[in-house]
Amino acid sequence: MKYLMMILVVASNGALAGQYYECKDAQGKKLFSQMPCPSQYVDEEVKVFKDEGSSMAGEASREEAPLRRDYAQELSDSNNSIRLNRQIERSEKKLEMLRQSYERDTSKLKVDAMEISGVNARNRAQQVIDQINARETKYIAERKKEAETLEAAKKALKELEN
Repeated sequence: MKYLMMILVVASNGALAGQYYECKDAQGKKLFSQMPCPSQYVDEEVKVFKDEGSSMAGEASREEAPLRRDYAQELSDSNNSIRLNRQIERSEKKLEMLRQSYERDTSKLKVDAMEISGVNARNRAQQVIDQINARETKYIAERKKEAETLEAAKKALKELEN
């Protein structure tokens, strides 16, 4: 067991080496990714990193620590920006889907209400109108919730970019 642990420790040192992609868009913003750059990025550079662990000199390690923190912060900001952009896209699509669904449902119900005739038509038409009103109330609530999510994401993205 002791030898197995020693082998794992020695083997894991080589596993700390890796590569990442540094992408730049047209505005010069950087994106750090483990995957190749998305199509909207104009410049792609593959970089290799290797964490030498305890074999690094103490002084060199202290000098590199602020740079690593800067890179980590830049990476974190980039990831947050991507996450917020995706959330904004999802919210906009959901708002459009909600609108289409509402229009489709209410137009069908309105046609149904117009076609009601015969005995007790007034009561049946009122039921359909009540269904339309309930659907409208539900649509307004869902739209308000999604619009708030969208605005919060846009605000967070704006703060992140400043």
